[in-house]
Amino acid sequence: MAKPTTLAGLDLFEQGDPGYFVKKEPSPFKDMKDFFFACLPEVLDINGDGKLDMLLADKTGVRYYENNIGLQEKTGKDRGW
Repeated sequence: MAKPTTLAGLDLFEQGDPGYFVKKEPSPFKDMKDFFFACLPEVLDINGDGKLDMLLADKTGVRYYENNIGLQEKTGKDRGW
């Protein structure tokens, strides 16, 4: 779940034990300043590895985050697109 913060970017929280969320550091979204959702985030398994990845759209375009060991920002070049 991404949560808007101040000008520092966005924080990332992952669900731990039932009912608890853990803040992940460093946030993969730390460089997203003055962020706004151009559309709702989409969570899907885009690379077929069984882990949920994330697509976010901001004013610069669509950002893709792959869930390997935590969320890591990827580009179309990384995926061979």
